[in-house]
Amino acid sequence: MAEESDQELDNATLAARIARRPTRVELRLRNILRTDSLDAMMPEHLVTNQDLHVATFEQRREDLKSCLRKRPDPAVLETQNILKKEEEECLSPREKFSDMLENHIATRPSPQTVRRKLNFHESVEVMQTFRLQEYNRRPDQNATFRKLTPKLKMEIRAELNTYKKTEMAIHAASVKNTAFH
Repeated sequence: MAEESDQELDNATLAARIARRPTRVELRLRNILRTDSLDAMMPEHLVTNQDLHVATFEQRREDLKSCLRKRPDPAVLETQNILKKEEEECLSPREKFSDMLENHIATRPSPQTVRRKLNFHESVEVMQTFRLQEYNRRPDQNATFRKLTPKLKMEIRAELNTYKKTEMAIHAASVKNTAFH
């Protein structure tokens, strides 16, 4: 008996959901269903469920055949680089790479067409600098960044973030660009 009541309850909920389901016309108005050519010929108030019946197998087959007839030839697709050429499929990776390099070399601009973007000065000036013994270029061993511990780094970041949140003057439009660490 419990199974029968569960089944009746399921049937009742299913019937309620089907009753709440929008009609095809409502779905078409909300652009959820596509408007077919049959619907375009008939006014909305005359369209019935029988008119919206799915096309027969023969009609769908003819539609698909007409779509296939409209497809371009494989040669056209190869010229547009949409379809790979058959000879490229049998090439080894090395041959493909050499073909690619040859294409790049063939399409690169000639030296006459490239404009010079850099101008070099005719004379070269050499300035004196300190010798290695006179000037130490190494960073300071007692620099602050070398002494920071992970805990101290976290404290500095927290202090920086609170400063940015509370004290730093920021334009209202730039608040979203403020970076916190």
